[in-house]
Amino acid sequence: RAWRSFAEAFFTAVPAFAPHGDPAKGEEPLRLILAIDDRAPGGQYWSAYQPAALVWCSPNPQSASELVEEALRAAYDLNLGLVFVLASCVPAALHVSSGIRDGICLALVTDEEIAQLLEQQSDIETFLRDRVLAARLRRL
Repeated sequence: RAWRSFAEAFFTAVPAFAPHGDPAKGEEPLRLILAIDDRAPGGQYWSAYQPAALVWCSPNPQSASELVEEALRAAYDLNLGLVFVLASCVPAALHVSSGIRDGICLALVTDEEIAQLLEQQSDIETFLRDRVLAARLRRL
């Protein structure tokens, strides 16, 4: 519950994102679906990923590749083109990379980056756009 509240607060700092009903009932993996509003400020940028983006957290991945596969499979099953993986659910020993596969963009967001953004009161939307752009330049 705390994870979902935090993720909602962080990602809804972007006007085009709004939490959307999530069909997942279980606790693992943790996920949040963000509806994309192309009429909101900045929404035109995110509209390429409509109808929604997925925020993914898998607390017990066996490997980095398993985590990436789980997140991409969930996005595929939900017909979503954008996944943000929160590194708070990734053990430090795993090296997960951002990138794109089969039209699905996976962007990793680390705890350190989130802490720095919040501490410096930086523009979260600009950070997320940069992270997605960097992911789009790399194949998974």
